[in-house]
Amino acid sequence: MKNKYSKLNITRRHISRIIKENYISLKLTKIRHEPIKRFGKDINIKEKIKDFYNEIKNYNIDDIICIDETSINSLQLRHYCYNEVGKRCVVKTNSQEVFKKYTGIFAISINGVEGYELYNKGGIDGDRLLAFLERFINKYKNKVIILDNASSHRNIRVKELINKNNKLIYSVPYQHYTNSIEMFFSLLKSKLQKKQGLYYEDLNNNIKEVIKTIPEDYYKRILNGTYNRQKDYIKKNKVRKYKNYKSAF
Repeated sequence: MKNKYSKLNITRRHISRIIKENYISLKLTKIRHEPIKRFGKDINIKEKIKDFYNEIKNYNIDDIICIDETSINSLQLRHYCYNEVGKRCVVKTNSQEVFKKYTGIFAISINGVEGYELYNKGGIDGDRLLAFLERFINKYKNKVIILDNASSHRNIRVKELINKNNKLIYSVPYQHYTNSIEMFFSLLKSKLQKKQGLYYEDLNNNIKEVIKTIPEDYYKRILNGTYNRQKDYIKKNKVRKYKNYKSAF
């Protein structure tokens, strides 16, 4: 600006103030994958998102159950920790358990965690998903079950079991935010970082303890935030009072 307007005398602080007053803020950069082809066919992600929300708005938030699996490291550590100035924060280990990962599958609704399983070995396949559904979900009727597009979730037996008494809706491909459980996973892993333990049994117990600490209204808030989204951001009324500076000239 100073190259273009040689007589301009303005501070960075004043520029920041102008930007803020025009509702522009610095954001954390996120990468969102929106492919134009899937399985060799054209796909319009924006249309998929629109169709998804047009369908989901026909259902009550109380009737939605979100299900998904996630990988959890055996060693959960905070990304930042305190140490003396000039010293690194290093956690030393001598057990091979630190390299292990476990697969957990969870189901949540506005009432909390409907159920979960943590597998000592292996990931999720059609048989494990069916067993999970029969144990925790099959008792419900007229619910909306949200799953992502993983191959095990598209198993014909899974579809038949869910649609027998409930309604199966797939989240939008590559758009993880269309399944509320992703936010639950973020909170779960953040809280697990503050727990001690290295083995499968420790992790399983830690998960149980963490779930107990999550407020009941949290689940309703994340489901509302995902499925009752406002189309546009509603700007708040400006409450700042501007000072009238006297001219020095």
